[in-house]
Amino acid sequence: MKTRVLYIAGTGRSGSTLLARILDGSGGVFAGGELRYVWQRGLLEDRLCGCGEPFSKCPFWTEVIDRGFGGAAHIDAQSLVAEQWALTRLRQVPRILTTGGGAVSAEYLRTLSKLYRAIAEVSGCELIVDSSKLPSYGFVVGQVPGLDVRFAHLIRDPRGAAYSWTRTKALPDANGAMQQM
Repeated sequence: MKTRVLYIAGTGRSGSTLLARILDGSGGVFAGGELRYVWQRGLLEDRLCGCGEPFSKCPFWTEVIDRGFGGAAHIDAQSLVAEQWALTRLRQVPRILTTGGGAVSAEYLRTLSKLYRAIAEVSGCELIVDSSKLPSYGFVVGQVPGLDVRFAHLIRDPRGAAYSWTRTKALPDANGAMQQM
């Protein structure tokens, strides 16, 4: 059976966190946040999970990494971040679209498959909500074998989005300090 994923695409400050939290309140739905950041912010930077624990100490993510990969020691997070960056940069979009996803390595797709499958198993949920927003990353996720990916393109009223960008947003998950975004 394929792992079901709802990918929320859109721009920053579009309300994706609110939508994900509403959906997470439904039975059988796991809102994973912006899953494209698991390698960078989770494994490399060890930022705080929504539960308040550092990624490396969070019981949920520890189980996901153990079940999907046999532990963090078996993941080359630096390479995954580099490959993701190379694939999802705006200038790469024409290349990945014209090759029908052929520019994406099979190994990278297998890694994403393991991640999403482990999230589904550990959470026990039928649907994973990924609010990564980036269209190019959504395209890559859509190429992953074993995933049934559906997309929601979230569009916020431009006045609300512009107002939101004028306010400072604290990020409490950055190495114990409040980073401003």
